[in-house]
Amino acid sequence: MAWSWLQSASGQGGSGLTVTFTTANASSGTKLIAAVAGDNSSATTVSSVKDAAGNAMTNLGSLTLGDGTGSVTLLAMDTPAADVGIKPVFTLTMTVAGGSAAMLVQEVSGLATGNTTAMIDGTAGTVTGSSSGTTTNPTYASSTASEYLVVLYGDAGNSITYTAPSSPWTGDPNGINTSFNNDCVISYRNSTGGTETGQYSINGGVQWGVLMVAFKLSGPVITSGPLLGLQSLVQAPVTVPSLSGWRNAGHSR
Repeated sequence: MAWSWLQSASGQGGSGLTVTFTTANASSGTKLIAAVAGDNSSATTVSSVKDAAGNAMTNLGSLTLGDGTGSVTLLAMDTPAADVGIKPVFTLTMTVAGGSAAMLVQEVSGLATGNTTAMIDGTAGTVTGSSSGTTTNPTYASSTASEYLVVLYGDAGNSITYTAPSSPWTGDPNGINTSFNNDCVISYRNSTGGTETGQYSINGGVQWGVLMVAFKLSGPVITSGPLLGLQSLVQAPVTVPSLSGWRNAGHSR
């Protein structure tokens, strides 16, 4: 089954920050994915990201910024029944009160179900730095093509501006950029089934971190045999045109 990015929402604050979808109600069978960047005068990490019903996302990978005061984290969970048909609210809790944080939450369909680290393809690659220019590429290889590959960028703010990796990457439109406190974004594309590359560029010095990993797809995945060449056709993202015009033309019954 092909993956499809459905919607996202983001916000800034500190521990206790809430983010709410505003575009559409959440759907059954989708995956909720959160990226968090936070920092404090002392080391702070993500304690939890939960919905209003208390359902907690699974931590899929985290890194500590180079100066030891902040972190960048990727979390996800299957959309709980309590969130289906509503615009859910997600609450971030950090291990250290105060400080600052930014959070981006996505809803994506077509991904493997489950609330353990088995939802991702291997172990996330991470890298940190503090210099302006092009970020170092994390060391990561996906095992299968056409998975939902993400590269997460987060920093300690300082009002710098990042530029997302170029096509075929897509930067999330609700990523937080040029913030005094924290920047946070997920860029995404099809995985290649091999060594992956994805680098941001930044226009100033700041403590930053990048995390890369692919989410597995739902349904069977072709890894060998005569049908291997069909994998990208079967699982490539698709856009279904509206049927309203067809119906309005008098073809509905």
